[in-house]
Amino acid sequence: MNFSEFSKDFKNLPYQKQQEIIQLLSKQIIDSRPILNHKEKPSSCPHCNHTTIHKHGTYKIKNGDGVKVTGGTRYQCQGCKKTFNELTGTTIHGLKKTDEFREFIELMFEGDSIRKIAKRLSLSTKTVFDWRHKTLESFSGIFTKKFKGIVETDDVIMGFNQKGRKNNFLKIGKRKRGVNNDQDVSVMVSLDRYKTIDLKLVTYGKVTTENLYREMDMNKYNEENIVISDKSKALVKFFKTMGFEHITFLAKDHVHPKYPIYHVNNLNNLVGRLRRWIKECFSSVSTKYLQNYLNYFLMLEILKNDDTENQRNQWWDFMLDDTNTFKRSKSVEEKYQEFLSFKS
Repeated sequence: MNFSEFSKDFKNLPYQKQQEIIQLLSKQIIDSRPILNHKEKPSSCPHCNHTTIHKHGTYKIKNGDGVKVTGGTRYQCQGCKKTFNELTGTTIHGLKKTDEFREFIELMFEGDSIRKIAKRLSLSTKTVFDWRHKTLESFSGIFTKKFKGIVETDDVIMGFNQKGRKNNFLKIGKRKRGVNNDQDVSVMVSLDRYKTIDLKLVTYGKVTTENLYREMDMNKYNEENIVISDKSKALVKFFKTMGFEHITFLAKDHVHPKYPIYHVNNLNNLVGRLRRWIKECFSSVSTKYLQNYLNYFLMLEILKNDDTENQRNQWWDFMLDDTNTFKRSKSVEEKYQEFLSFKS
């Protein structure tokens, strides 16, 4: 059916039916800002960061009908002499089906599963899986909002998981009681009373002060923060060394015995939601990709409190500005092996 036929049939429909179709189509409309016209001339080379770059022709892409059209401008670095375009190194780098990518992002924001997205966009589950992790890699630099006031923090234990791994499978013994350095990983969970959250995979095994020095991003903290946690020796030593006011109590109490304002109830609630989300949506997740899934959960938590078009477009723009995403996505295995090497 061509457009004129559709238009004729549409006019003959009852008014109520027309409104239903309009509402349905409105929900399907995806922001159509051209991906390849997202930004102006790059300020530096994505390969060597040299700032002297010149135009170097154009390049072709395939549109939704499979026809090659002019995609954008190519540039050449005058330092390393390599050529690149506006999106080299970003999440979009190397994608063959850019027309579907914007809708893919919107479906991710809705929390849809890989199978559901693959069916909706007529893509393979492998493609959707790869797109998801490239996107989540780009999110690693987005969450930079600083903490305010009281900050609840704790090292949360999760099971070491080798889901989907066929080669170099690590053999671990029978599970024992308590925290096992061979069978558990530690995730630092922190949040303030203004719903600013930080989730960081810290180490293989039980957290130590050395792990915290190496992995914790203290740029989110400031000298006015009051940190609350249990009496973990590693946490006590770390925050004392960093010069923060640190209030502690027994882990089983959850609340300070004298000052009820100092508690970790918000943190425990957040951790409970995180565990349920992983179990209900994925059953389990591989430790290799755990940080990406922590980023994913954090993104969904932010959208619960600020699900605006402006917020989504800010993230979209960030993804297309981060020229290191492609490199990070290609070094996941290398980072995973490095993570294993720092076993407690």
